[in-house]
Amino acid sequence: MAEEQKQPELINFDGEQYLISDLTPELALKFNMLIRINREVEDAAYVLQRTQASQSFYIKDIKKGLVDEDIKPLPPEEPEEKTTEDE
Repeated sequence: MAEEQKQPELINFDGEQYLISDLTPELALKFNMLIRINREVEDAAYVLQRTQASQSFYIKDIKKGLVDEDIKPLPPEEPEEKTTEDE
């Protein structure tokens, strides 16, 4: 026989423990929303880390490609000197 999953009876919030049965329906909903938001923050952090790794890979790959293909950057432009005709 499969065991029933036991529902938590306490919730830890801000270093304090509360009985879930003491929560109003509104507060229970807000706790559930907070749990979901925390999960979304963790997911977003993972996506950011994965995206930054991809970005780093492509930057390195492009730099290597430029070197391998012997593609040189344009020289920096020198500021134009003003002549008396420009004034």
